[in-house]
Amino acid sequence: MHETEDTAHINNIIKGDYSAYRFLVDKYKDKVYNLSLKMMKNETDAEELTQISFIKAYNSLHKFQRKAAFSTWLYRINYNSCLTQLRLKRKNVQSLEENIESSNLQTMEVTFNSMIEKDRRHYVSLALEKLKPDERILLNLCYKEDKNMNEIGVIMNLSHSNVRVKLMRTRNKLLQIMNKILKHEIGELL
Repeated sequence: MHETEDTAHINNIIKGDYSAYRFLVDKYKDKVYNLSLKMMKNETDAEELTQISFIKAYNSLHKFQRKAAFSTWLYRINYNSCLTQLRLKRKNVQSLEENIESSNLQTMEVTFNSMIEKDRRHYVSLALEKLKPDERILLNLCYKEDKNMNEIGVIMNLSHSNVRVKLMRTRNKLLQIMNKILKHEIGELL
């Protein structure tokens, strides 16, 4: 019964009824998310990989050979996407660990922690200036205006999941900018 329903929707999508994909997303989103969450052990990554998996499946739907159930095919796409992300994270962690070993991280931490609040604000302001305007707006709405994800989505014309993904990416970008600024400042102090 379920596969017949899935097949009918897949046939409609292939014929050009793109709205039929909503049925498949609604039907499988919780299961795909749960698989992502089990693998990634992080809600933000799980949400992002769920979205990526559905996009990959949609873009590859014409390649779906129907040798297995649609759900099996979709879970495989999700599983592979999670594995790829885990490999990238592992590689990034190893690279970060090598960079940490080669830099004087303790000096950076001591210097930053010893700064007075005014200096901290100054460095955060410098980093925020390097973000794109929409990224600054997103952080402002979230942290200064204390808006929830749905409110931010309405304000910025984004879906709830897109807000979460953009917020995660913007925070990571801000962290990278802060690290560069602090490394530069510490280099001048040494």
